[in-house]
Amino acid sequence: MQNNEFECTNSAIEVNREQALHAHELNHRMATEARKAAIDSANVAIRSLFLLNGGAVVVLLAFISALRSGSNGATTNLNLVTAPILWFAWGAACSVATSLLAYFVNRIDSEILTASRYIWEHPFVLEDTSSKGLKLWRGGLYSLALLLTILSLTMFFLGVYGITGAISQL
Repeated sequence: MQNNEFECTNSAIEVNREQALHAHELNHRMATEARKAAIDSANVAIRSLFLLNGGAVVVLLAFISALRSGSNGATTNLNLVTAPILWFAWGAACSVATSLLAYFVNRIDSEILTASRYIWEHPFVLEDTSSKGLKLWRGGLYSLALLLTILSLTMFFLGVYGITGAISQL
């Protein structure tokens, strides 16, 4: 009878171990896929904001050059176009700052993920309590990055609004 109990105990330990390994692998895979998706989408959004604002600056500078070289170039008041250029330039700067913050958020995410402890009993993956400070920093940097993203987009629309008014007055 004792031999049978020993086999049941070993069998239960082996099942528990297999479940733990599966949970560890699943947690690791999900974290990796989630991070990759978040990084990819953030990169696309940040690049788009930079291209929108930076492209607008380039287009406006080409527009100013065309106005200056035209027949009315000397009499055209280009002061109307300077404010929209500044809005677009600040929007591009905000998108660059967002990119930098996204880098720091990703680095902190890596630190938080590596702070997880894998154990052999249920729930198999434990969060390390030492990562609480990192999570606070991550939350702050993430919030700041979102704010800069919204500012960058707002500055683009302010620039569009400003250039529309400027062109109608030229």
